Amino acid sequence: MWKRIELATVLVLMLGVGSCLFQNDPLVPNTPPIIKSYQPVETYITLEVLESITLVLNAIDPDNDQLEYRFLLGDSILSTENRAVFNAVSAGKYRIEGRAYDGSVFTFHDWHITVYEKQIEPPVIVWRNPDQNDVSVVVGDTLDFHFSVDPDYPDLNIYLFKLVGVNFYTDTPDFEHRFMELGVFNLRGIVWDGEYGDTVNWDVNVTGFPDTIHPSSIIDLEGWTGDSPGTIRLEWTAPGDDTTSGKTAAYIVRTSTTPVLSECDWRDASDKNGEPLPSEAGTRESMIVSGLNPGTYTFVTIRAIDDFFNLSPIGNNVHLLIRGIDAEGYVIDLQTGHGVEGIFVSADGKMDTTDASGRYQIDNLPLYTSQIAARDELYGGGFIGDYHDMVCPLGDLNWHFSLDLYIMPVIEFVSAVNPEEYYSDFLDFFRQLSLTTGRPTEPTIKRNWNHLPITVYNPEFVVRHDTMTLDLGEFCRGAMEDWEIKTGKDHLFIETQDESEADVRVVYDTILVNHPHYVKVTEVNPDGTPGRKEIRIYTKYSGVWVFRYADMIYAHEFGHILGMGHSYDNGHIMLGLTRPKVRHVSVDEANVAKIMFNVPYIFDFDHIKRN
Repeated sequence: MWKRIELATVLVLMLGVGSCLFQNDPLVPNTPPIIKSYQPVETYITLEVLESITLVLNAIDPDNDQLEYRFLLGDSILSTENRAVFNAVSAGKYRIEGRAYDGSVFTFHDWHITVYEKQIEPPVIVWRNPDQNDVSVVVGDTLDFHFSVDPDYPDLNIYLFKLVGVNFYTDTPDFEHRFMELGVFNLRGIVWDGEYGDTVNWDVNVTGFPDTIHPSSIIDLEGWTGDSPGTIRLEWTAPGDDTTSGKTAAYIVRTSTTPVLSECDWRDASDKNGEPLPSEAGTRESMIVSGLNPGTYTFVTIRAIDDFFNLSPIGNNVHLLIRGIDAEGYVIDLQTGHGVEGIFVSADGKMDTTDASGRYQIDNLPLYTSQIAARDELYGGGFIGDYHDMVCPLGDLNWHFSLDLYIMPVIEFVSAVNPEEYYSDFLDFFRQLSLTTGRPTEPTIKRNWNHLPITVYNPEFVVRHDTMTLDLGEFCRGAMEDWEIKTGKDHLFIETQDESEADVRVVYDTILVNHPHYVKVTEVNPDGTPGRKEIRIYTKYSGVWVFRYADMIYAHEFGHILGMGHSYDNGHIMLGLTRPKVRHVSVDEANVAKIMFNVPYIFDFDHIKRN
């Protein structure tokens, strides 16, 4: 008995749950929806092409089921809401069925729509202004002409006014015209629907005396170079409408590469926009002309025109330099990092000499300027002065820019053992050691550290051999100090205890792989500069024994940390593949390091020219 009661209870619960989950109770007959209202109430409807109608259907469900709607036109669904819009695109007969669904069954109402071609009545002009046929005006007068049409179909009608054989098409039946000549002129107003039309006529008698006095010429035009690239500034005194009295109608400004002295010159000159509205005669006028070719010269003249199109005589011309691109910056000594006085900076034939701070400024460069140069001798002729030349290419110019120029001093070798055997001069040595040789397949652009100081993780490490004990951390520290003293760069390196954040990590190893000691880049920044580097020190016996040459080893490896390659001269600590004759940083190598760290961290050393 208990099991039967439990089963019945479960059945009742399931039925109860089912009535919540499903709209239609499976144990109760489903009642279709009932349509309460619909719009329009007419079942048979007529429309014309391009008209539209909105259909609305409202229904309820006796079972409280949720309803859905659909409006069907044949196999097409117009809407899934309780309303739909029918657009009469073409003539024909259409049946639209609006349905209300309860999930199982639907109830519907349909509309029968007949669409006819649009019946257009020919347009007829029913009113006009002026309302008389004959109109008299004085030369120079402006008249407004209007007419109205019945029936008016603005989207279909074409409006046309015809004056002296010239057609003026308008969007409305309105026309304005100023009569500037003596005589009788016939004006026709026309409306046309593509098939039929109507017209109205006016005969306009123009009398009086036209204005034949031109404005006075502008003879005091002045101008200056503008403030923005491609601009000039102009000033002049306003002439009168009739010579020196009244107010002219407009100004015309033109520019030319040659003086504008004749009407032929005027026709060949170029119009410029932005003229001010004329003021009363005697008023001082001004204007900025833009859109000109920066850094070049142009002739400018202005003429006034009155309301009868009388043009003033050609006035004076001004010859002006158009504002070009201004360049400024400092010339920096690559060895000291300080500005250099007396350096000649030139671009596109223009030149400036640096002041005591090394600053230069060259104004009004044309857009096509391709390079800028710095040199310490005005006429080199192959003679090398105190500095090598610096020639920097320029990209696309469009605005004033600031650019620092870096020049390398002519440096003599002071610490190499056999410089003549390996290098022609210091510049050759610098290009070799800084890996910016410029030879085929080799770089000219140096990507150095993008910050200083360089943080170094220098773990304490002690090695023992027989009775000898060495603290390699101290030798590492001494090499960093050696580079700082020789280059004069305080805080070139700084030690950190955070290995994960260090720029340089010193690693000690007993397994010989390729070389006893080496530096490798372990991380590169997106701009190509080094992100992290690693010094590997082999602590067992090798060709270069760490016990005997620890100071030499660390000094050499920190040269690589700074971005240096190998030298060929055994008088340099950066000698490659064999042991040098020195144990510390040489003056030559210190000079290379100074130069490398006195320029931006991404720099093309190919700009430095040997002359």
